[in-house]
Amino acid sequence: MTLESFIILICVFYILQLITYSIGIFFSCKEKPNKKQPFVSVVIAARNEEKYIRDCLLSLSKVDYPQEKLEVIVINDHSIDNTKQIIEDCSKYFRNFKSIIPEERNWHLIGKANAIAQGIEITSGEIIITSDADCVFKISWIKDIVKYHDDKTGIVCGFTYTETKSQFGGMQSLDWIYLLAVASGSFGIGIPLACVGNNMSFSKKAYDEIGGYKNLRFSVTEDFALLQGIFKTKRWKCKYPFDTGNLVLSKPCTTIKELFHQRKRWGLGGKRVPIIGLILMTAGFLISGLVLFIPFLSVGIGYKLFLLFFKCLLDFIFLIFPLKKFKLLYLYKYFFIFEIYYTIYVFLLPFLVFLIPQVKWKDRIYR
Repeated sequence: MTLESFIILICVFYILQLITYSIGIFFSCKEKPNKKQPFVSVVIAARNEEKYIRDCLLSLSKVDYPQEKLEVIVINDHSIDNTKQIIEDCSKYFRNFKSIIPEERNWHLIGKANAIAQGIEITSGEIIITSDADCVFKISWIKDIVKYHDDKTGIVCGFTYTETKSQFGGMQSLDWIYLLAVASGSFGIGIPLACVGNNMSFSKKAYDEIGGYKNLRFSVTEDFALLQGIFKTKRWKCKYPFDTGNLVLSKPCTTIKELFHQRKRWGLGGKRVPIIGLILMTAGFLISGLVLFIPFLSVGIGYKLFLLFFKCLLDFIFLIFPLKKFKLLYLYKYFFIFEIYYTIYVFLLPFLVFLIPQVKWKDRIYR
């Protein structure tokens, strides 16, 4: 096979990948809501979040959901800043509020997974929603999540984007939307490949059925481990609906180093995706590698320009629907820097994950 033929083959592979995800997105958009309002427990783990947790809890206190059907549980994961005092100050805004510091237990869970697991132990809700302390929520957030839950649904995931006060933040926001659109598409075709714990909800019954986090193999991406645990039972539906009301705003990483550790942590969790999911993701890895090595490819300038233009165009087109749906089309102004960053990290991440299988997050080392 000639190099020219190989380039064309990879381009075809890539477009088939994005078509597959797009078909899945179509089915995810067909998810039907209901009008139930079950008792809901919102669980938030916080470690040294004094900069953000006040805004998080204030926005949560304004959600349009019956207070008698809502409880908020905040786990102060041994913070050494002013997080504890801020949590106590904000407790007055809620009718049902609990705050705990996780205990040291003789089990395999550490870090955030340990904190979330202990928080869930004291929940009373039929539906558990998890989020992070650096998030803020729309007024309709809870309603627009639980309306997709029914007696047969185990997990419902939502979308996240980040503040865009700079090129660096805008690049990350596009990355979140792109990756979560892929995740929603994967749910739609019945092969869930990703989720984010800062906007995830699940049935307490489904959680208990699999034995919760303490019965799952430890993962630095505890949210994805839970998704896989519930999905593998084949008894529960897993949904990733496109709904503007469940969109959450998060804070971007502030440094390249922090971003590196975050994406590497996601990559470590991604090692456990099904084989067919790895096959799908291979297309992105291969075309990104070709683009990065364009100067060294022994093909004509026409093939090089075609390869570069083809990938950029497909990524641009793939983003149209989610950005339009969430009224975030202004993020396209960050597309150029996003495309450079996304191409580099999609190619390099597999090497980093398999060659250096550890990551630092929130001052802790994980493997």
